[in-house]
Amino acid sequence: MVIPFEYEKITIEPSIGSGFVVLHKNGRFGSFAFKTGLLIPAEYFSVEPFYNFVKIEITPDVFGYIDDQGRKYWR
Repeated sequence: MVIPFEYEKITIEPSIGSGFVVLHKNGRFGSFAFKTGLLIPAEYFSVEPFYNFVKIEITPDVFGYIDDQGRKYWR
């Protein structure tokens, strides 16, 4: 998998050990999972990878989770 060259910044999260990177574009955030090749588009207010999940901020103060298989868990 090649991450498209459309992002302003790509941040590797090595301390988490999850194999995710954070993608930055136009003030929004997404993620990419190395293990499964899952690309979460940069459309969220924030993302925070950990283990096999990414905690995302859908709208201000509304959070959900996406696992490395693409399954969504919203509160």
